[in-house]
Amino acid sequence: MTDREQAAPVAVSTLRPEPALGAAPATVHEAFEARARAAPAAPAVLLTNRLAHRLRDMGVGAEQFVAVCGHRSVETLAAILSVLKAGAALLPLDPADPQERLEALIEDARPRMVLADPQNRARFGKGDAVA
Repeated sequence: MTDREQAAPVAVSTLRPEPALGAAPATVHEAFEARARAAPAAPAVLLTNRLAHRLRDMGVGAEQFVAVCGHRSVETLAAILSVLKAGAALLPLDPADPQERLEALIEDARPRMVLADPQNRARFGKGDAVA
């Protein structure tokens, strides 16, 4: 390293941006909540809150997995956020994966329940575990 390179100031950047007003949300669902305050009657907000409360009422909470399998949609996003808001850990399942892979993931993680969109419900059987 030359003398010039050693004397040059070193710029250090962080991955976390400085918050403009107050602290930045710590979690994804907290960021969603912050945005939801601007439009509390938006369909995605109502759906997410309703499902999160239902999950909690069903006993979903910390240290539990809830699997979500669905194609990209507002409902799938609401399901993902609801799981996080209920305090559970998310097990995302890709509907494009082969059935054997999905079964292996479920067997390994043993989620409390599987939330699946209408196109994928039949892949997980019937009963209380599929919503």
